[in-house]
Amino acid sequence: MKHNLLLIIVSCFLLCSCSRVYYPYALSVPALDEQGDVKLNLNVGASGMNGNLAVGITDNLGVFVNGNLFNLEVSYNNGPLQYLINESSELAIGYYVNTANNMFFDVFSGINYINTSGYLDEQNQNIQMHGLRLFTQPTVGYKNTESQLLFSLKCGYVEFFEQKKPYSTNITIEPAVTFKYGGENIKGTVQFMHNEALLLDGNYLNANFMSFSLGVQVNLDGIIMNNF
Repeated sequence: MKHNLLLIIVSCFLLCSCSRVYYPYALSVPALDEQGDVKLNLNVGASGMNGNLAVGITDNLGVFVNGNLFNLEVSYNNGPLQYLINESSELAIGYYVNTANNMFFDVFSGINYINTSGYLDEQNQNIQMHGLRLFTQPTVGYKNTESQLLFSLKCGYVEFFEQKKPYSTNITIEPAVTFKYGGENIKGTVQFMHNEALLLDGNYLNANFMSFSLGVQVNLDGIIMNNF
């Protein structure tokens, strides 16, 4: 019974979203501390599996790479297989600062590549899209050794292509709240993120979508220094 209910929910999600070619995923919010920081984040949630790696180049300059995989496959009532795969990768560089009273601020800008493919038999639709997004993401919050509470706002301009022809453009706004708690080198993470598409052709994006994710952040530089 529970299995059938899950199939119904996933099938409705696919059918209602068949024309959409982008699904928002967890934001990368590394909250770097200093030069030499190497932070690995892994999480999973409503928008699939997500991983990112951030490095502090100096005490105020950092970079991160981020990747996401969102994969749904379902066969409802013994019908044909339906699937949707959304892959995304991004590279960003930014400025960060930690204050004496544990307040934190950073702003990253970068480029995001998106690839979406899928097949929905009931509507006889094949989806094969590629997209590029330019984005800026400021973050402000409070952090100490044990916990972090961070507020981010990712603003992007995205353009999708179908067989190298323009298909859809949009401006995306993605506010997020991230909470981290744990030890100095390993913390659990929770993030809530909402997506809004501002232009008229927002039906091609999964707008008004709330993403929830759970994960872990590992301070690789701290672990290495403590063990070698």
